Amino acid sequence: MFILWLKHFLAERDLQYRLDSSKCDLTDASFGLEHLFREMGQIYEAVSSSETKDAKLEELKEQLSLITARMLLLGHPFEIMDGDTANVPITWVDAVLMNLKDIIGDKKVLTISVLGAQGSGKSTLLSTMFGLQFDVSSRRCTRGVFMHLVPVYDTSFPFEWILVIYTDGLRALEPGHQNTSRTTNLQHLSLVSVT
Repeated sequence: MFILWLKHFLAERDLQYRLDSSKCDLTDASFGLEHLFREMGQIYEAVSSSETKDAKLEELKEQLSLITARMLLLGHPFEIMDGDTANVPITWVDAVLMNLKDIIGDKKVLTISVLGAQGSGKSTLLSTMFGLQFDVSSRRCTRGVFMHLVPVYDTSFPFEWILVIYTDGLRALEPGHQNTSRTTNLQHLSLVSVT
C-alpha cells in the first residue's frame, strides 16, 4: 500500500509542477519510483565495494536486493540501465536477478524486447499485449532500459514467465527539440524475442 501511495504522491507532485511551469523545467520536475530504486542500487553497490564489513550494513544490502526482487514480482518495473547517465550497475542488477531466481525457482522464462523509433508506439504495444502500465505522456518519456516480469497462467505454453524489456526510442530527441516530420517517417517497430 505504501508503494501505491508513493506512486500516487509522485504523480500528483508532477501534476502540480506541470500546472505551475514557472517553478522549474518539466524535465527536472519529473521524479518517479525508479529514482528511489536507483538510490537503493547505489547504496547496495557502495556497501558491496566497502572495505569495512559491518553486519548491519550487510543485512541492509541483502534486504535491498530482496525487496527489489519482490517488487518486480508485484509488477513494478526494474531499471537495468539508468537513462540519465547510461550507467548499468552490474553488481546491483546481478543481485536482484539472483534473488528473483531464488524466489521463483528454476522456471522457464521467455524474454521479449521491443526496439523502434521514439513515439512509434512501443509502450502502447506492450501495454496492450501484457496489460503493463507505462508512463507514455509527453512530459515523461521512457529513458533507460527497464524490465517487467509477467506471470503466465496458461499451462499450454512452454514457459511460466515473460520478461518484458523496454527502452527509450531510437533517435530520441531532447524535449523541446522534436521534429515531427522526422518522427512520422520512422513509424516502424521491430519485435525481438529470445527464449
